[in-house]
Amino acid sequence: MKKLFVTLAITSITAGAFAQATLGRVAYVNQSGATKKAIYNVDKTDATSQVLNVANRDLIAKGTATTYTVELWAGSSEASLAAVAGSQISDWAAAGVFKGNSNFDIQGTKGGDTVSVQVRVWDNRGGTVKTWADVLKDGSVARGTSNVQSLSLGGIDDGGGVHSPVTILTGLQSFGLYTTVPEPSIIALGALTWVSTHQLDPYRPLARLSNPLNLSSSFRSWEEAELVDLCREVGLVGYERTRDRAFILFAAQKPRG
Repeated sequence: MKKLFVTLAITSITAGAFAQATLGRVAYVNQSGATKKAIYNVDKTDATSQVLNVANRDLIAKGTATTYTVELWAGSSEASLAAVAGSQISDWAAAGVFKGNSNFDIQGTKGGDTVSVQVRVWDNRGGTVKTWADVLKDGSVARGTSNVQSLSLGGIDDGGGVHSPVTILTGLQSFGLYTTVPEPSIIALGALTWVSTHQLDPYRPLARLSNPLNLSSSFRSWEEAELVDLCREVGLVGYERTRDRAFILFAAQKPRG
């Protein structure tokens, strides 16, 4: 009996010593039971702000694969975050809640690894905006990023140690989407203000527009040709436009002479 016990003990130790590590695992969800960290749409009064203001935001509507995409990013630090293979989700279980995976394996990791993780969401515009790189090419695409948190992943490490499952819900915070380009009407009103106030002669009456603008509280889209005409109507020349990342700049000047 004693010999059998010793044999079993040695076998157990040997199996533990040569246990194969598993991929690091996490519950990739934003709701579990009563705990929910919802994702909100853009602010109705300030589309370029990601600061969560529930009074001006609606939850992302429950949609299909042609609405919003969720993706998990991970890395050894916040500076090294990268998209996790196979983590894109485009199905939504409820308003503000995506259909996650409670047993999601992160490629390139092992059980017990400590990683930084972040959730990113964007409007995929009918499946045409496929990656975060595509999002960054167009400032008008609604997008949002969660807070970055550090997690010790579940699974088995190289030494055979077993690590309990973890969930991104541990430190995840609700967040809202935003854009990096203001509404066209806001840009146009800013251009109108600039044109109306930056004529060099402070004593000269403002030029009258041959086609006065009827401004109201409702929004409208402006074509660039309209802004060019606006400058011409008030006597400015040399209209120029340039874009620097999220900023669109208009310029014109008073004729010399």
